This record gives sequence, structure tokens and C-alpha cells, in this order.
Amino acid sequence: ESVQETVLDKPGIYGPEEGTETIKGNLIIKSEDITLQNTVISGDLIIAEEVGDGDVTLKNVTVQGNAIVRGGGSESINLEDSNLASLTVSKEGVRIVASGHTRVTVTTLESGAILVSVVETDAGGFETVTISKEIPAEAKIILDGNFAEVNVKGTVAEIEIASGNVKELNIEAPVKVTGEGTILNANRASLE
Repeated sequence: ESVQETVLDKPGIYGPEEGTETIKGNLIIKSEDITLQNTVISGDLIIAEEVGDGDVTLKNVTVQGNAIVRGGGSESINLEDSNLASLTVSKEGVRIVASGHTRVTVTTLESGAILVSVVETDAGGFETVTISKEIPAEAKIILDGNFAEVNVKGTVAEIEIASGNVKELNIEAPVKVTGEGTILNANRASLE
């Protein structure tokens, strides 16, 4: 049976003012200037290429499947008080900000990206960030805020830890790390 798909392709605010609404299946965002609020998505959330360099905001959104970012710009994707089991980023240079009580369990970077964590709690934010083997070598990654675990599986030009700290940095591919932030533990796998 086919998975139900809901498409949002016009700017605006979607989702109830109060309470929460559950969307069965997948939700695809195909326009910039969309705010989705108070919504549970049982399938995947896709921020599509059509968003361009525009902005998308999720407020109190839970994604039970995978959230996939293929659009958005340097301003751009705001995650407020949201809960994402899995986030995959495959658009170069997109900026994703986690604030409030946002928790992203696993983030996979298939492109360069800027991840900013300004969450209000000690836990949460982008918990585990994995730089995929598929990432382009010229990709640049900026991490701003506190990150529990960063796994480098693919070769990237640079990881800038702008501020805050990375508790565990697990390096399995050559990488240059810059920035003002702190790495508490760096674990380098034998680079064969």
C-alpha cells in the first residue's frame, strides 16, 4: 500500500494553534516561508529542493520517520521545541538552528552544513552528528553550540567548531578542525 503524502507548497503557517495534529505518512515542504507547528508526522518530513534558499520553521513538531533537508539557505531551517529521530542534510551550506527543547537524535550530513545548537537544556540539541562517507571533499561544516558526539566517517575540507563544545569527536577520516570551541575527547580510529 502506498504511503500517504501531504504536500505544503504555499507560504504560511500550518498546524493547529493549540493541541497537536497528527499527519499520517509523509509530509513534503515545497515552498519557502513555511512554519509548521504543533504537529506529529508519523512518516518522513522532506524539506524539498523547491524551498531554494528560503526559510522553514518547525515549532513543536515531532517527526517519527526521517527528516530530510534538500532545501534551505544560510538563514534558514529553524527547529523550535521539536523532536526528530533522524535528520539527513543533503544541501550544501544550509543552516539549521535547534532551539528551546529541540532534540535531534541522529543527524547525518551528506553535504556541508551549519548546525547551531542554542537549546535551553543540557541534553538535547543535535545529539549524534555523523559526517557521511558520501560527503563531498570540499564540504565545510560549522558546529556552533554544544554537541554530544560527532563522528567523522567522510573526508571534509574543514570542521569549524565555532563555539561551545563537542564532548566526543570520533575521527575515521582525515579532517582539519578549526574554531574557538572545545573538543573534550578526540578519538582517532587507525587511519589505514
